[in-house]
Amino acid sequence: MSSLTSSLFVLISFIAVSGPIGAAVDQGTKLPPVQFPADQPSVRIPIIVLANAPYAQITINGRGPFGFGVDTGSMNSPFAREQAEAMGFDPRPSIRTGQVTTVGLGPGVSVSIRASFASFAGLSALPGRTLCGDVGYNVLKQFVVEIDYEHGAITLFDPAKFRYSGSGGSFPFRLAMGYDPQIEGTFTLDDGTSILTKFTLDTGAGGTVVSVPLVRSHDLLRRVKRQVPLPGSKPLVDGVNGLTYEAITGRIASMTLGGYTLRQPLVAMSRDTDTIFATDSLGVNLGGNVLRRFNVFIDYPGRRLILEPNAHFGDPFPADASGLVLTAQGTDFKTIVVHGIALNITVQTYNESLEFGIIACGEAMPEVAELDLNPVLATAAGCVAVDWRIVVALAGSGDGDDSPCEGGEGTPPSP
Repeated sequence: MSSLTSSLFVLISFIAVSGPIGAAVDQGTKLPPVQFPADQPSVRIPIIVLANAPYAQITINGRGPFGFGVDTGSMNSPFAREQAEAMGFDPRPSIRTGQVTTVGLGPGVSVSIRASFASFAGLSALPGRTLCGDVGYNVLKQFVVEIDYEHGAITLFDPAKFRYSGSGGSFPFRLAMGYDPQIEGTFTLDDGTSILTKFTLDTGAGGTVVSVPLVRSHDLLRRVKRQVPLPGSKPLVDGVNGLTYEAITGRIASMTLGGYTLRQPLVAMSRDTDTIFATDSLGVNLGGNVLRRFNVFIDYPGRRLILEPNAHFGDPFPADASGLVLTAQGTDFKTIVVHGIALNITVQTYNESLEFGIIACGEAMPEVAELDLNPVLATAAGCVAVDWRIVVALAGSGDGDDSPCEGGEGTPPSP
């Protein structure tokens, strides 16, 4: 599953000295065996976590590296159609589709698959990096995969040599739809109601989504009172091939997975009618805002998930406070366009700090606040170049015509 609010980097060298640890099979056709260093139980790959999702540098047929998302919610490992020629593929879709392709994951580790392609147009704006594809189930299933969000690394284990000796909680899982790890857990509403359901692992999703059947059967849109207001604009793109999703984000009392309870998490309550979230396949789609609080082991051959709380387990779940929906443009992704504005926001607090408020004028937030999403004030054209690391203080309204809450030049565009 691609990210809703959906992530890269580190140079990976490909070492040819390796030995087979199994054979990959795709669509009934035998492919070259998986390559893995014969003298090593595991290989560690650096990643970067952006928008709550992990990204790695991957080689394709020895070329690259290229930026790929690591997505347990994807059945295949699609390549970005827009970057196909840069990765060395034939420009003709009829020639390149189905081509046996070697995906290099790290030193001495590779998996051969048949090439498939999807449009990633618009998805690079969120992490601010060019995305060349996703690494999904048909690659990951060959290994025991450890995702260390805290330290920025993924470790691939030879399943025959993997032995776990940590203190994490272990969960048997089934493969939803034949590819997506799924466990049981509960979430609890503010009124004390606990709901037992299935939780489906989706490292490619930045947020956690409650599917439509649960939203409807438990009347969540009415019962979850603490909701983040929606902007007037529709999302530009949320997933591959231009998919968009519709949901309302709210805060619930808690979420419990085995012996681990997370307090006050944010979840998106889906309102889709024709996407996977409208079906009963997923239950709760467990995304990066929850998963990044753990060291995650996915034992695909053993059908076992292991969760180890990391140093961020108890961190609060912040809601974006700016009231702005931003998208990045340009080759360097540093031109920030205000795509939508959420007005008439009810001010709420969480852990005695301002969570979100009206940004129509500076009086709504008279104090400087460090926000989860860096706010920017729109120009008359609706965009401004900004470094990703800059945090802009929200100033008072003042007396001039350039105030963002007046009708002057600083007025943001209407949604």
